[in-house]
Amino acid sequence: GGENIRQRYQAEIEHLRALCEKGLVGMENSHRRMIAELEEKHRQEAEMLRREKESALAEETQATLAALDAMRKAHEAEVAREVAKFKREFLANMRTGQDIGQLHREHEAEMEEIKQEILSLSEKYSIKCVESAALEEQLRAANEQLAQAQQHILQLDSRNKQLRAH
Repeated sequence: GGENIRQRYQAEIEHLRALCEKGLVGMENSHRRMIAELEEKHRQEAEMLRREKESALAEETQATLAALDAMRKAHEAEVAREVAKFKREFLANMRTGQDIGQLHREHEAEMEEIKQEILSLSEKYSIKCVESAALEEQLRAANEQLAQAQQHILQLDSRNKQLRAH
């Protein structure tokens, strides 16, 4: 009978060992699944954050570009207004037959002021990193127009002196 009892215990122990192993494997699988789910959730959250960050950055970039564009347009309009005003005044003064020398002196100061303003604005926008070909072209054109106007005044001044000399 003792041998029989021993075999029964042995079988029970084997059975328990098998149950334990089965339980461990089940726990391991469940643990692995939980970790995989957590990793996936983490990956999704990270991806979502990355997308939100990119979207916010893109919006900020757009807003900055729009602001710089608005500043550039305002500056272009200001330069155009100054040049138009200068031309108008110059032509009006020409028509009144004012003394050209006097006109020349008045406008030289005004032109210097405009030129300084253009240079100062140009410097400000360079600092702001606005690399706008259109703006540079307008500044160049405005400077050219100012130089031409100055040249014109000098010619008129010289012609006036010749006329007075006769």
